[in-house]
Amino acid sequence: MFDIDGWFKRGQLKQKESMTFSGFQTFSVGGNCELDRQISAAQSTFTATTGGGVADNPTDPKKLTPLQLSRSVTFLYKSVSKFKAKFEILGPSKYGTRNFIFAGESSVSESCSVPVCRPAGSCKMSFEKVKQNNLGGKGPQTGAKELRYEAVCTVAGNTIDLAVTSTSPYVPAKSVKNGINGKYGQINLQNSNMGDFLFSFYKTGTNTPFTLSSTSFTVFDIDSGKSEKEVIRAYGYASYTMGNNTELKVQPSSTSINSVKLTSTTYGIEKDNPKDPMALTAQQRARSATFVYESVSSFPLSFEITGGPLPFGRNLLFAGDSSLNEMCGSSKPKTTRLFEEPEDSDMALLENQRGMVPGMLVALASGLILFFVGLAVQRRRWSAHQNMKDVPLPEIE
Repeated sequence: MFDIDGWFKRGQLKQKESMTFSGFQTFSVGGNCELDRQISAAQSTFTATTGGGVADNPTDPKKLTPLQLSRSVTFLYKSVSKFKAKFEILGPSKYGTRNFIFAGESSVSESCSVPVCRPAGSCKMSFEKVKQNNLGGKGPQTGAKELRYEAVCTVAGNTIDLAVTSTSPYVPAKSVKNGINGKYGQINLQNSNMGDFLFSFYKTGTNTPFTLSSTSFTVFDIDSGKSEKEVIRAYGYASYTMGNNTELKVQPSSTSINSVKLTSTTYGIEKDNPKDPMALTAQQRARSATFVYESVSSFPLSFEITGGPLPFGRNLLFAGDSSLNEMCGSSKPKTTRLFEEPEDSDMALLENQRGMVPGMLVALASGLILFFVGLAVQRRRWSAHQNMKDVPLPEIE
């Protein structure tokens, strides 16, 4: 759907387009989305917040401008023979009609953010305490060969631990860096190596697996060094999303369902690392990916560094929710004024007619005044003429 806008007049959005869709698998919105989004499991509604006119309407769905992208939304349907949609024009009908413009694929999919929405009551992970730090038996602690985060979430009265184990030989550069980095979990890996990890959920303090109905897991700061790149391979997720204008090279698997390979393409340094998963900059969003997992007690994830000098390494930075989840709740952008001209010719005609009425009334009133003034003058002249007939004329000698 394209060109979801309204009619701004005299400082107010007089009319706005709104649409409600259901039954889709995912949806995507363009960068800097202007739409008011009301998202729920049953249906989602998108409503205009800005004015628009004919001049800004798109002419090619594959060549949208940034403004046109911000007013567009793409829905993905799978295994359907039909779907329902509701279109509304909110505001007085006296302002005329508007058009709903639609097509198939568009450039929204090239710069989109597909929201991943974690249902209420699911595991909202946070990383605050490390219980055991001996991933792959590489220390810095001894004991169980795992990296265990204690009490990452509470679900239905159950406190849950997250334990990370290595399913292939693990080669860290500095295992002492494993654990927590601010609000993030962190795993260190030496350059020119690949680590295969299993993230498992257990009831706190036990090895009793716990199946989560749903949880979000985000990988951050996927960037490159001078000669090395970072690669993430994720498996078994229900959905995933990346930031608008992502810098990552995305390669979905052609043989495995719900599997994707993400490779860094831009150079990064420690100073541009994120500090808060819920307050990412545009660049940090472009280097992040959020995955939603459903009905899982564990999930695999691989981290690879291609190339790079030895014995140095890089870090896998992760958390639960992130700024990429922000579209899942109600989102109401500030209503802004961009254009004042109506979109359709009948609206233009109607407004022109409405604008002419005050002038016509003034002209009519002026005409009536002049008419009655003129009439009064004529009556006075006629009366004077009649009086003159009764006056005797002087005699001429």
